[in-house]
Amino acid sequence: MRISKSILEEENFTGNPPVFVMKLLKQSGVMRVFQDWLLEGQVPQEDRDVFINVISTPNYFEAKAEEGRLAYTTEDAIRGQKLGDLPVRIIARGVAPDYNSVGISEEGGHKLEAIWQAGQRNMLNISTDSKLIIAETSGHMVIHDQPELVMETISELLFPLP
Repeated sequence: MRISKSILEEENFTGNPPVFVMKLLKQSGVMRVFQDWLLEGQVPQEDRDVFINVISTPNYFEAKAEEGRLAYTTEDAIRGQKLGDLPVRIIARGVAPDYNSVGISEEGGHKLEAIWQAGQRNMLNISTDSKLIIAETSGHMVIHDQPELVMETISELLFPLP
């Protein structure tokens, strides 16, 4: 969604720090010492130890940056696809991110969230057998916040009731 990019530019949102900065913060120990400040709005408090000790490797930061660069190409590749009646389930977060915690105004956050929500609904057009499932108590990490919903959705696809 190119519109969201212009909203981010209007908000003067600079995005994540460069990969080399994140690697330096991790390798120098600064990330561990200032984790509450550096990871606020990015990693939930209860997950910070795992993030610092397991996840935040140089490869992680490189992969995250690459994912950000490729996001639009992935969306463009999916957009307009037709899968016939192949069952598709879209599990969307029910809790919007705290845009303000990363420096985006309330108005900008509402605009970005509306674009995101519309995009989730637009994905329903990919199949004639599609369904949107809202993970009411989840943010971006639905598999973390509501794993039972993800497992239930997969089970229903694999073993549909007559």
